[in-house]
Amino acid sequence: ISAAKRGESTPLCAKCSLVQASNRRVVHGPTDFIPSRTIVIIVTGAGNAVHPARPVSHIMVGLMHAALIADTAWLTDELAMFKFLGVGLMGEQVRVAQVVPACTTDQQISAFGDRVTWHESRFDLVRSHRLAGLAGELDELRINVLHALDGRLWAGALRLAERLGMPAVLNVACIQDVTRAIKLRRNIAACRTAFAAATEPLAQAIRKHAADPTLIRHLPPGAHMPAESVCPKSNDALCLVITGNGICDTQYQTLFEALRLFIEDHRDTLLFFDSQGGDQHPLWQAIRRHGVLDNSSMIPTYINHREMLSGAHALVQPQTLGRARSVTLQAMACGLPVLARQDQWLDYLIDDQTAWTTEHGDVEDWLRLFRRIRDDPIAVQKMGLTARQWISQHHLAAAQVEHTIELYRQLTGESYRFPQAQEHNA
Repeated sequence: ISAAKRGESTPLCAKCSLVQASNRRVVHGPTDFIPSRTIVIIVTGAGNAVHPARPVSHIMVGLMHAALIADTAWLTDELAMFKFLGVGLMGEQVRVAQVVPACTTDQQISAFGDRVTWHESRFDLVRSHRLAGLAGELDELRINVLHALDGRLWAGALRLAERLGMPAVLNVACIQDVTRAIKLRRNIAACRTAFAAATEPLAQAIRKHAADPTLIRHLPPGAHMPAESVCPKSNDALCLVITGNGICDTQYQTLFEALRLFIEDHRDTLLFFDSQGGDQHPLWQAIRRHGVLDNSSMIPTYINHREMLSGAHALVQPQTLGRARSVTLQAMACGLPVLARQDQWLDYLIDDQTAWTTEHGDVEDWLRLFRRIRDDPIAVQKMGLTARQWISQHHLAAAQVEHTIELYRQLTGESYRFPQAQEHNA
C-alpha cells in the first residue's frame, strides 16, 4: 500500500481476494496494481501462505467506476460540463464509462475512459428499454454507480440500476424533472437512489415528493474561472448573446421588440442567438419579422461555452424556463453581465450581485438593461467582479467534481478517506 501511495506498482506473492465496499462483491485473481486512496482487504487461508517457489501475482483494487449516461439533447447544451466532469472524476481516481448515443463523435467526448454507445429514440418506452439493455456490457466493466445526467434518461437508468442491483444518481436541472420524480416515484428504490439538484429550490421541490430515505443533495454545477475577465472594451460594437429554448413565446416577442428599438439607435449592435439545439427555423422567422436580421447570427451547435461567450458584452436570458444551465454560470465566471428574467428556480440569479434581472420583462425593462451595458462601463465592471467572486465561492468546476465523488461514496458506502499529510503530522 505504501508503494501504491507513491504511484508504484505493487507485486504481492499471495493468492488474494478483494472485498469491494461499493457493491459487496469479491474479486479473485491477479490484476495489475494497487491505486492510491484505496483500502485493501487481503484474505489468506492456511494453505495460501507465501512461498518462494510460487509465481508473483499482482492485485489491483477496483476503483470507483461511474457510468455517465447522456443523450444528444443534453450533450448539445452541456458538452463542456460532460467533458470536464469526466476528466475531473478520472483525475480523482474514479474510473468513468461514457454512455453516449451511437451518433456521438470522438471529438464530443473525452479520449480517456470507457465508451459505451446506445441508440436513441424519441419514444420514452423504447429509450428506456434500450438503456436497460446495456446491463450486460456495463456489468462486464464492473460499474459501481450509474449517473443519469438528463431527466429524460431517468426511467431507463432506473431500470438499468434494477437489473444490475446498483445505485443510481439522477441529475435534477429543471422544474420538469420534479414532475418526472413524481411520476417515477414507484420505480425509485429509495435505498439506492440519489437526486443531485442543480439549485436549492429544485432540491426542496424534490424533497416534498421523494420517499424516505432517498438521498437528495444540492450539487451546484461548476464553471471554469478564467484568470481575468473577458469582457471586451466598452467602445467596441455591443455584442449580445441571447440564450433560450428557441421557442418564440411572448417573452421572446417582448425581447425582440426591445432589441428592434435599441438597434434603431445603435445600428452596429450584434446579436448571437443560442437556441439550445432546438429548431432554428421559427427563430429565424421571428428575427426577420422584427427587422433585426442584419444584426443577427445563429450560434452553431456543440460550440464550447467559453468560445461562445468570447467577445460578448452580456448574456441575455429572456425566458423563465426553470432550468439551470452552465452557460449562465460560465458567463458570470468570465465577468460578463447576465441580463435575465427573474426565475424562482434559479438561485444563482441574484439581482445586482450576479445578474441584472427584470421581474416583468417588459420592453422598457429590457431597454434599460441594454442601455446600462452600453453606457455605464463602471457598473458593468463592478457587476463582473462581484459575479466572478460569487462563482469562485459557490460554483467552481473542481467543487462540482468533489461534491459528485462525495455523493457517489455516500450512496455506495465508500465513505473512507485517507488523512492528508498535514493531518498526520499534526
